[in-house]
Order: sequence, then structure tokens, then C-alpha cells
Amino acid sequence: MKHIYILSALLILFTSKLQAQQDPYYMLYKYNMNIVNPAYAGSSGFSELSTGFRMQWVGVEDAPKTQFLSYSAPLKRNLGIGLSVVNDEVFVLKETDVTLDVSYHIKLNEAYVLYFGLKGGGSFVNIDLTRANVENDPLFSENQSFFNPTMGAGLYLKNEKFYLTLSTPNFLSGERYEKEGNVPIAATDELHLYVGGGYNLDLTEKITFIPSVMMRYINGVENAYDLAATFDFNQKVQAGINVRLNEAVAIFAMTKVIDQMQFGVAYEKSTEQSRDFTGTGTFEALLRFRFL
Repeated sequence: MKHIYILSALLILFTSKLQAQQDPYYMLYKYNMNIVNPAYAGSSGFSELSTGFRMQWVGVEDAPKTQFLSYSAPLKRNLGIGLSVVNDEVFVLKETDVTLDVSYHIKLNEAYVLYFGLKGGGSFVNIDLTRANVENDPLFSENQSFFNPTMGAGLYLKNEKFYLTLSTPNFLSGERYEKEGNVPIAATDELHLYVGGGYNLDLTEKITFIPSVMMRYINGVENAYDLAATFDFNQKVQAGINVRLNEAVAIFAMTKVIDQMQFGVAYEKSTEQSRDFTGTGTFEALLRFRFL
């Protein structure tokens, strides 16, 4: 039954033009923001190494999976640098993105700092159509491999109490699949625009409430809005809930194992059965090291 759903989705993809191929969501994006906004590179003032994974439809073979590794560090002369490697897999499709971030910040006044960021790199895409196990169909007879360049930019404004973010990880529309023949088809990456912000509200000396929002715009796709309510307990544990309007609800927690290491987990459940036919949820984990 699982392969029937996946094969049906592939047939729809390979017989039409898909104008809005999407990058994966991240439930723990606030703790690994430079993947979507290069302006965050070095903005914490520390060198940071993060790694983690995301599993959609937990327990289902060939369901979407993402692994990521990122590093960022401040440099001299108001500069910051970052490196990200993201690997996405779903059934026959495997894509590996490798990008380099460079940021520059200026101090607007005693309270506000503005960061500018540029992202460059590319995506290595491989489509193994032989795994579809479709015989005597020329549409599935030849595998595809190609490279798509990446170029993005971002802004990040922060002070002690709040932050604002605006970014696009990639300006360019990259090719995902193209087959010449009687039926012309194509799949492309559309521009992703992220706009968000958050505010720190001290409830007590040891508890801080952090409401935040993130909006994602993609041409041809309904806008996605993430609303999060996070509680910080004595700067050691953060936990909360994230609601993606009309799509999903997630719970998450990030804890400080030692001063230089944090570990986070999140679990998301779709609120629309049509988006989650398996009845299972999505699991995400993140491990972050901070070098003082």
C-alpha cells in the first residue's frame, strides 16, 4: 500500500510541470537558523557546530528524511562565516546541498545590531528511477543526476529583547527533473522567502516567555505561518509548542547538557489527514556544540 501512494505521487510529478518544489520544514529552525538565513552566521558571538536529522512519517520505509550539519563562527572586522551541508532523501530522490555563508554586521546604536548575509553553493541531485520498479516504461528507464547552483541573502536585526529576520536561501530556480520525449515535464525549485521575529518577555528572574512567528512564502503555494510559544527556564531548558496554521502542531524541547553542548528534540503531528495518510508524525533531533 505504501508503494502505491509513493508511485502515484511520482506519476503525478513526472507527468506535469511542478512549479513549487519545496525545501523541508525544520521544527527546530530557531536553533539552527543560518541554514535558511546566512545573516545569522557568527551572530551569536561564538563558534557553533550543529548536526541533526528529521524523519517524516516515522516508521514508513522510503519516507522523506533529512540530515544536516552546519558550522558558524564570528571573524574579525565585523564578519561572520558559516558552512552548511543538508542531505534530503525521499524514495528515488536524493539531494545534497552544500553552501557557504558570509555575514557582516553594523551597530546601529547602543541597542540595535543589523546583520547582512550572503549564501552561495549548490545542490547535487540524483534521481534513481530504477528503484520505482516500473517495467517497460521509457519514462522510468533512465536515471538523472545534475547540479544546481545556489545563491541567497538575508537580514537579521536584533537587540537584547527581540529579533527580526528576512531571508531567501536561494534566488535561483534550480532543475529537479526533466525528461525529453512525447511528454515534456519538469520540476523546479521556486524562491523561498522567510519573514519572522520573536520577543523575550521576562516572567520571573528564572523564566522567560518567547513568542515568535515565521512566515514562509513560495510562488504557487499557500503561505505557511508558524506560531511558537517557548519558555526558557533559567537559561538551561527551553520547551514549547509550535503551530503551523491549518497544517500541523509540534512540541519541542532544547536542553543544555553542559555549558558547551545542547540537545533538542521535536515531534510534529499533522492536523490534516490528507497531509499525513500514514497516521504517524514527524520526529526531529538537534545536537549543538558551542566553542567559547
